[in-house]
Amino acid sequence: MEFRRIPQLISFCIPAVGDPLPLFLQPEMQILLKRLTGLDLEKVFAAQKNERRRKPPTYSFMTKAQYEQLLAQYLKDGQKFLQMPPVMRARKEINEVVSVDPELKGYLKGKFVLTDITYGISDRRRMIMVREPDGTLRKARWQERERMNQIYFPKPHRWPRMPRMFEDENLKRLSHSNLVNQAALENEKYLFILDRVCHQFEPDDPDYIRVVETTYEHVNANGKFEVLHSTRHFGPFVFYLARIKRIDDLLIHYLEIRELSNAVDLIKVYHMIHPHCISVAAQADPQQPLQFIQKYITEAALKAGQLQLALQSLISQEQHNQEESTVSS
Repeated sequence: MEFRRIPQLISFCIPAVGDPLPLFLQPEMQILLKRLTGLDLEKVFAAQKNERRRKPPTYSFMTKAQYEQLLAQYLKDGQKFLQMPPVMRARKEINEVVSVDPELKGYLKGKFVLTDITYGISDRRRMIMVREPDGTLRKARWQERERMNQIYFPKPHRWPRMPRMFEDENLKRLSHSNLVNQAALENEKYLFILDRVCHQFEPDDPDYIRVVETTYEHVNANGKFEVLHSTRHFGPFVFYLARIKRIDDLLIHYLEIRELSNAVDLIKVYHMIHPHCISVAAQADPQQPLQFIQKYITEAALKAGQLQLALQSLISQEQHNQEESTVSS
């Protein structure tokens, strides 16, 4: 089978706007993202660097039924480690004034923060107010809320102030480090940064979004897809690429490693986020993966030439394998 290159049509896709959370939480979207994430038990249960004491392995004699039951339990536990952080829109700053009392002006030398420390109330719903020196009473802003919540109800691994590793200048080092002998270190940095940012910020914090998107960009630019594969960050990474219409590098990766099912799922994610694209209107059949991928390449891809070469290479390899199997039989 051989496809001819058809002149690329003008795509009418527009960048996804609005709150991404409802679409991210759709059951069909979650199924696709989980399938793309995969489940590598060795990677999921790998010992962490900060683990102080590694338990020695244990050996047991089991029947086949016992082994299958234990494996099913490991698969179930593995899915818990792959719970994806939500993809949310950046929150708006709180600028709500409750009252202005000019008669209090001059009585206060600094701000007073009043915090409801009742147990059982979520950090989001907890009432926190600030009295300004000029007598203004307002609701606490996000940074003030997070600091007070962390003081009274501290969360593990969350610092009172943003760690310097998340500052722009330090994040840029991630993008500019290209030494060959640091490849392993770079791989660890991706997961370390993404895990650390989940502890430090809420998923709708602008700093959280800035850090994860900077990391995603570096992963995509360097083709380090396998580093995030089978981790809880791979689904949001794929969702991000699809939202900004830049799935081509990952799609090329899937074609090069002969994973057609993942390539089809990736395009399905793209279609769900951009339902008005030309390639959606063409109604290509996902049950015919080669034609389905070709339809995306022809009518929506940004790197159509590279994708066409990768697809043609895959087709040629499949034809070669079929010929060899025919001769051997």
